[in-house]
Amino acid sequence: MGENRGRITQVRTARSVICRILLLDGKLFEIDVDKRAVGQILFDKVCEHLDLIEKDYYGLSFTGLHTGLREWLNVEKKISKQMKGLAWEFKFEVKFYPPDPQTLHEDLTRYQLCLQIRNDIVNEKLPCSAVTYALLGSYTVQSELGDFDIDEFGPGTEYIRKMRFAPHQDRELLKKIAELHRTHKGQTPEAAELHFLENAKKLAMYGVDLSNAKDGENVDIQLGVCWSGILVFREKLQINKFVWPKILKMSYRRKKFYIKLRTGEFEEFQSLIGFKFMSSRHAKRMWKICVENHAFFRNREPDSPGTQRGLLRLGSKFRYSGRTHFQTKQAMMGVDRPSPFFDRVHSRATYHGRTKNKDLHDEMFKPRPEPRHIPEYNREEKMMKKVPEPEIHNREPEDVFDDDEDDEEGPDNRKSRMEKMHAVPTPLAAVMKKDAPVNNNLEHHHRRRRSFEEADDREGVEDDMERSVDAPPTQQEPPSVHDLPSPPLDPPELLSKEERKKREKEEKERKKKEKEEQKRKKKEEAVAVSATSETIVTMDRAPRRMSSFEEQKDDKAKEEDLNRSTDRVGEEFDL
Repeated sequence: MGENRGRITQVRTARSVICRILLLDGKLFEIDVDKRAVGQILFDKVCEHLDLIEKDYYGLSFTGLHTGLREWLNVEKKISKQMKGLAWEFKFEVKFYPPDPQTLHEDLTRYQLCLQIRNDIVNEKLPCSAVTYALLGSYTVQSELGDFDIDEFGPGTEYIRKMRFAPHQDRELLKKIAELHRTHKGQTPEAAELHFLENAKKLAMYGVDLSNAKDGENVDIQLGVCWSGILVFREKLQINKFVWPKILKMSYRRKKFYIKLRTGEFEEFQSLIGFKFMSSRHAKRMWKICVENHAFFRNREPDSPGTQRGLLRLGSKFRYSGRTHFQTKQAMMGVDRPSPFFDRVHSRATYHGRTKNKDLHDEMFKPRPEPRHIPEYNREEKMMKKVPEPEIHNREPEDVFDDDEDDEEGPDNRKSRMEKMHAVPTPLAAVMKKDAPVNNNLEHHHRRRRSFEEADDREGVEDDMERSVDAPPTQQEPPSVHDLPSPPLDPPELLSKEERKKREKEEKERKKKEKEEQKRKKKEEAVAVSATSETIVTMDRAPRRMSSFEEQKDDKAKEEDLNRSTDRVGEEFDL
């Protein structure tokens, strides 16, 4: 039935075929692939779907038509040639189990390895003791469900009843897993998975690919291939091991698979060991698995097509063409990308779809709140609503108050009302604070100009009131350079610091010269008034002849009058 469905799928279109790939988390991934595509194209699309970059440890497997065993898709050959008579259905699995999972670069790679080991445990490919089942199961629960919460999970084992931890699990195993789960409180999913792998790699059958065979005495055995070499098992017990450095050559001929070993220190002849398989296809499959594992874990770089190494000195052209374990680790040292997000739910039907990763995803990708609307500051509208103050006519000089002393605040001390209310300055407060120094400088400049004009008006009125009635009005002199109105000044905010200091210095000198000019004018007016009054008194007296005594008395009186006038002038115009 499956083969017929596969053939119907292949002729669905003229150029493309639908490939179905079963992922490690139990999901089915479907994709259209060109009929003439090679295996590398399909494998790259699956890794891109998983966002996996450490893809050299994985591969696509299918069930062989003639052997009925697991075969690996050759990424260099066309898929159509390898899948003759078969449906294009594959499994994404771990092909090379790393000897030290801690050296893997990304958490996603370790998580996919954890899923593979869990499947191996459930499918009895990785046997272990009941204690190990409980320990690995507790790390699985911690990774998938997070910390134990009695309000959420309850006191019993109901929350893990549908999860698979062993091929034949019972209530006692679930109780032990629940007890150990409580002790892992605080561990992140990444830490729990790392502890899971550290304990799993110590198992005897970790990463071992078994094949049934017979030894030279025609006894049923199992040959296992892993990262360290070739293992020999009899009745589930390891009886021999051939490490890669000790193997000189591997070959197959018909139904037999041969291993040629190096001579030992005290050995004279090389030993050749042969194993018998069910068919030549089974023997060739075993040889391919050994060649790929040896090239991946032992070589620094793969063999080039033109070279023939000792292990490949046979009639077959098969060779391993991917990156080696050494090249993979070197390549990942230069990769710097953020850890990809992935859902750690192994199966939604098994784990109820409950995971802390969903909450983490919602927190990371939650919609951002819309910015708060701040009404614009409308100065005109505020001025229109302001009630005008009643004008006060004929204000006395003492009623005039100085705004600089009462209402003026320095730009450093001024803060907006909103900034005082909130600890963090609002955008409106920031704008008002930025414009405050400019507005303060302009207002201060205008107040100074008004105060100078009012002072000049008051001085003019006082001069007219103090001038003597007998004194003739003084002829108006042409305005001096200091009396001319000053040219319009540039706004202070447009000047630099040095220019502002220079302008202030010029302003002080101008005021000083104005005061000196006013003093000089007042002194000249006082001298003119005193000279006029003395001349009139002298002219009103009648000329007559006086005695020496009268002359002395008269001279004394004149001298007293002159002293009094001098004292009066000094008292009146003393500044």
